[in-house]
Amino acid sequence: MTIGAATIKLAKSGTAPITASFYRPELDALRFLAFFLVFMHHGLPHDSLKYSGVSHNLIVRELCANVAISFSAGLPLFFVLSAYLIASLLLREKERTSTVHISAFYIRRILRIWPLYFSALLSSFLVSRFIAGFHGWGIYVTFLFMAANWALPFHLMSIGGPLGIGHLWSISVEEQFYMAFPYLAKVPRDR
Repeated sequence: MTIGAATIKLAKSGTAPITASFYRPELDALRFLAFFLVFMHHGLPHDSLKYSGVSHNLIVRELCANVAISFSAGLPLFFVLSAYLIASLLLREKERTSTVHISAFYIRRILRIWPLYFSALLSSFLVSRFIAGFHGWGIYVTFLFMAANWALPFHLMSIGGPLGIGHLWSISVEEQFYMAFPYLAKVPRDR
């Protein structure tokens, strides 16, 4: 049996190997929709006054601003997709091997997310520290320990964050999910 990133080749006795792929092409459309919504949410103004070129009617301008704000629904869609995919992969692994290899799961997640995340964080820190004006250590510590999602409610940073990395708070939510869920997936289920 060969185990790949997305495809598992299964051999059945007396038959040719079959391919059981976890790839779900229909989720690509949802991923694109989530990306598009988040992109539009960040790209469009949320203030009705900024839509004066669209219409002189206050109701139309308010509608445009509210639509731009509502595009934030893309982020929860990303979270749901991520949770579904991670849960499905872990449960498939448990079904296939009778356990969840937690260390292997963490290594895969770390190699996939951390290099880019910490590169963005380091770049922001260096530019902030030496060029653009330092924002203080507190915000960077919350990002470093994947707790930036707690920085907003405790007023440690504004929505934009230092040098536009405020949006990385969502990675903190994902990482906190990853801390707990593999252990939950490993718990035996009653059949």
